[in-house]
Amino acid sequence: MDSEEQWQLVKSRIQEMPPHMKISIGNTEYNKDDILEHVEKRDEIGKLIFEIEMTYLKMLKTL
Repeated sequence: MDSEEQWQLVKSRIQEMPPHMKISIGNTEYNKDDILEHVEKRDEIGKLIFEIEMTYLKMLKTL
């Protein structure tokens, strides 16, 4: 299960992103504010972004 601390970590990482940062998921482009909103809602897109961020952080740990 995902801990509240992990969600806060992901949210903090997004808040530190440059304002021009964008990601594409499927055919939709999301800006920083969109990404943050989805993570805060923990909706389908937010959960996907959370998983991507956590996978990235876990990979860094193994380097």
